[in-house]
Amino acid sequence: MTRFKTGLLLAIWMASTPSAFASDLMTVIDGRAGRIQQPFGIDFDENGATYFVELSGNAVKRIGPSGRIITVGGTGAKGNSGDNSIATAATFNGPHAIAFGRDNGLYVADTWNNRIRRIDARTGLVTAFAGTGEKGFWGDHGPAIDAVFSGVFAIAFDSRRETLYVADLDNRRIRAIEMASGVVRTIAGDGRKGVPNDGEPAVSQPLVDPRAVAADRRGNIYILERSGHALRVVDASGNVRTVAGTGKPGAGDDGPALQVEMNGPKHVCVDGDDNVIIADAENHRILKYLPSEGRIQRIAGTGRKGAGEDGPPLDVDMNRPHGVTVDAAGNLYIADSWNDRIQKLAP
Repeated sequence: MTRFKTGLLLAIWMASTPSAFASDLMTVIDGRAGRIQQPFGIDFDENGATYFVELSGNAVKRIGPSGRIITVGGTGAKGNSGDNSIATAATFNGPHAIAFGRDNGLYVADTWNNRIRRIDARTGLVTAFAGTGEKGFWGDHGPAIDAVFSGVFAIAFDSRRETLYVADLDNRRIRAIEMASGVVRTIAGDGRKGVPNDGEPAVSQPLVDPRAVAADRRGNIYILERSGHALRVVDASGNVRTVAGTGKPGAGDDGPALQVEMNGPKHVCVDGDDNVIIADAENHRILKYLPSEGRIQRIAGTGRKGAGEDGPPLDVDMNRPHGVTVDAAGNLYIADSWNDRIQKLAP
């Protein structure tokens, strides 16, 4: 085969490969000048505006025109106050995630307050939504506002935004809140610590430590386990199985998903093709799980800890990325948390 034909075939293959990107990884917000502090979860409103939470900043913020940062919730101090008043006068405690609802509500995983709060994007008022603030487990099949959680680390809506899924980490459960009724129930995990058996009902199986959750358009619910170093799925029938990771920490290369090691993965989302994006935090990289192929690919980050400049996504160093979200246009946003920046990768 001629060199020209070989090069042409390689170019065609790269263009059709899900891990190939035409754009560089670009910094949207750089906090090294003190503008943001440890960004974690990211989401978007119906107009495409970007919202994010700051872990150490104890705040909810929006990226306004020309990159201006606008605080929409939190004073910056740790606390658990301010319900039924202006959100910018309220206090939060280590918020890890955010999800935008159909009702113009910003739902905030107020992690160390063991609850979820809602900020009305129109009025700016904050109210309690789920959890009493007490740490424990109680309240399934009743109102979520009266239920008890233990470490609300991640929240995510289904594709219709009719159900809010909650990673109730310390309870080793994934819980679901129906938005119409406000009722909460457990959909995975029975409170025991352990690796679930493939093919068994998820509600009767243990989990190691469910750190994040995301739902695709086919009724699958993905569970990312931090010290379990694995990705699991609850299918539409309610059965659980492991689909990625070996269960041991490591930094395996691209390949069959069950053979690729991860290390302390922290966040997960689903793209428009129902592929699963994973923030492999302690490996300082972003992975993509392809369910149709049963494979994992590295799509951003070198695997080295650092603060690389913008450029080809596989050549940019990161530092413990904790948030990944795909917007309606297919752009991937990454919270490169310990570099205090948010990056964007266009499809």
